Amino acid sequence: MRSRSPTGQWLLRTGGNLGYGTAVNRGVAEFGGAGLPRSLATAVFETVSAANMAFGLCPLLSQGAMEAIAAHGSDAQKDRWLPRLSSGLAIGCFGLTEPDFGSHASGMRTRAEKKGGKWILNGTKRWITNGTVAEVAVVWARTDDGIRGFLVERGMPGFEARDIKGKFSLRGSITSELFLSDVEVPEEDYRAIRRAILDLPTMLADIAVGTHAAPIAD
Repeated sequence: MRSRSPTGQWLLRTGGNLGYGTAVNRGVAEFGGAGLPRSLATAVFETVSAANMAFGLCPLLSQGAMEAIAAHGSDAQKDRWLPRLSSGLAIGCFGLTEPDFGSHASGMRTRAEKKGGKWILNGTKRWITNGTVAEVAVVWARTDDGIRGFLVERGMPGFEARDIKGKFSLRGSITSELFLSDVEVPEEDYRAIRRAILDLPTMLADIAVGTHAAPIAD
């Protein structure tokens, strides 16, 4: 499979009306998702990843954005994003990993500075699943008060995503770099997910399940 064949993301979008994204990323029942318990959603994710881990990663990382908004977002943000993210008709991404420190948040170099009623983000993220096709990204940045999360939408001035090409594995999934150059994020999009990093260990555990399941197909 060539690296430019976005199989996982294609399935997530076109399979939305079939429940593919809803099943794998659990969804939020109040906004059209299945609302599956984590144990059952993990079993679905493991089964999908056994066929091709890229199929599981795409909805899982979109789930990271969805769950942050569901737990900490405003009513307007929930109404705007959750029905589409829960169904898989929109895609999100989780902007944590960086070129120099991987997913080790203590070494994070992306910065956010408060100026008036906005936050100004500068930095680079790498190995971000769904990056170039996501409508919304949860981006982590260092502030004077510690590491915080921000909602960054596709098309915001100063925000750019580029595909990482020539991968040797997971070629059925789009993997990207995110570049932030003086990206202005409104205060309300900071408040939505400032505490969502508390959910990170659960997401990493889900990824470990997929890594375990991937060899089953062999």
